[in-house]
Amino acid sequence: MGKAITTARPSTTTPTPSAFLFGLGLYALYLKAPDAFRADYDDFLSSTGLADAVTLASRFGIDIQSVDFWRSSLDVIRGQIGDFERLVE
Repeated sequence: MGKAITTARPSTTTPTPSAFLFGLGLYALYLKAPDAFRADYDDFLSSTGLADAVTLASRFGIDIQSVDFWRSSLDVIRGQIGDFERLVE
Protein backbone atom coordinates (compact mmCIF):
# COMPACT_ATOMS: atom_id res chain seq x y z
CA MET A 1 0.00 0.00 0.00
CA GLY A 2 1.32 3.48 -0.87
CA LYS A 3 1.82 6.37 1.52
CA ALA A 4 -1.11 8.66 2.20
CA ILE A 5 -0.81 12.22 0.97
CA THR A 6 -0.68 14.69 3.83
CA THR A 7 -1.38 18.39 3.83
CA ALA A 8 0.23 19.01 7.22
CA ARG A 9 2.97 21.14 5.67
CA PRO A 10 2.25 23.97 3.26
CA SER A 11 3.17 23.39 -0.36
CA THR A 12 6.13 25.32 -1.71
CA THR A 13 4.25 25.76 -4.98
CA THR A 14 1.45 27.75 -3.34
CA PRO A 15 2.25 31.47 -3.34
CA THR A 16 1.86 33.53 -0.22
CA PRO A 17 -0.86 36.18 -0.45
CA SER A 18 1.74 38.93 -0.85
CA ALA A 19 3.52 37.01 -3.63
CA PHE A 20 0.19 36.39 -5.35
CA LEU A 21 -0.74 40.08 -5.17
CA PHE A 22 2.76 41.06 -6.33
CA GLY A 23 2.32 38.88 -9.41
CA LEU A 24 -1.08 40.41 -10.08
CA GLY A 25 0.45 43.88 -9.71
CA LEU A 26 3.00 42.97 -12.37
CA TYR A 27 0.18 41.67 -14.56
CA ALA A 28 -1.68 44.97 -14.10
CA LEU A 29 1.43 46.83 -15.27
CA TYR A 30 1.61 44.53 -18.29
CA LEU A 31 -2.03 45.26 -19.14
CA LYS A 32 -1.35 49.02 -19.07
CA ALA A 33 1.77 48.90 -21.28
CA PRO A 34 2.45 45.43 -22.74
CA ASP A 35 5.39 46.38 -24.96
CA ALA A 36 7.21 48.34 -22.27
CA PHE A 37 6.62 45.55 -19.77
CA ARG A 38 7.90 42.84 -22.12
CA ALA A 39 11.06 44.83 -22.81
CA ASP A 40 12.19 44.59 -19.16
CA TYR A 41 10.53 41.41 -17.93
CA ASP A 42 13.35 38.95 -18.67
CA ASP A 43 15.89 41.28 -17.07
CA PHE A 44 13.59 41.68 -14.07
CA LEU A 45 13.25 37.91 -13.63
CA SER A 46 16.96 37.29 -14.02
CA SER A 47 17.64 39.92 -11.34
CA THR A 48 15.49 38.35 -8.64
CA GLY A 49 17.51 37.43 -5.60
CA LEU A 50 20.13 40.09 -6.33
CA ALA A 51 18.45 42.74 -4.18
CA ASP A 52 15.55 43.14 -1.80
CA ALA A 53 12.11 43.45 -3.39
CA VAL A 54 11.81 47.24 -2.98
CA THR A 55 15.23 47.88 -4.53
CA LEU A 56 14.72 45.42 -7.37
CA ALA A 57 11.27 46.71 -8.26
CA SER A 58 12.39 50.34 -8.16
CA ARG A 59 15.17 49.51 -10.61
CA PHE A 60 12.41 48.77 -13.10
CA GLY A 61 10.25 51.76 -12.21
CA ILE A 62 7.88 49.78 -10.00
CA ASP A 63 7.00 51.26 -6.60
CA ILE A 64 5.84 48.35 -4.45
CA GLN A 65 5.60 50.69 -1.47
CA SER A 66 2.84 52.57 -3.24
CA VAL A 67 -0.74 51.81 -2.26
CA ASP A 68 -1.64 52.19 -5.96
CA PHE A 69 0.55 49.21 -6.91
CA TRP A 70 -1.32 46.95 -4.49
CA ARG A 71 -4.69 48.41 -5.44
CA SER A 72 -3.95 47.56 -9.06
CA SER A 73 -3.46 43.94 -7.93
CA LEU A 74 -6.87 43.95 -6.28
CA ASP A 75 -8.36 45.60 -9.37
CA VAL A 76 -7.31 42.55 -11.40
CA ILE A 77 -9.21 40.34 -8.97
CA ARG A 78 -12.23 42.67 -9.05
CA GLY A 79 -12.20 42.48 -12.84
CA GLN A 80 -12.07 38.68 -12.76
CA ILE A 81 -14.99 38.58 -10.32
CA GLY A 82 -16.95 40.89 -12.61
CA ASP A 83 -16.18 38.64 -15.59
CA PHE A 84 -17.36 35.61 -13.63
CA GLU A 85 -20.56 37.32 -12.53
CA ARG A 86 -21.37 38.26 -16.14
CA LEU A 87 -20.80 34.67 -17.24
CA VAL A 88 -23.14 33.15 -14.67
CA GLU A 89 -26.01 35.61 -15.08
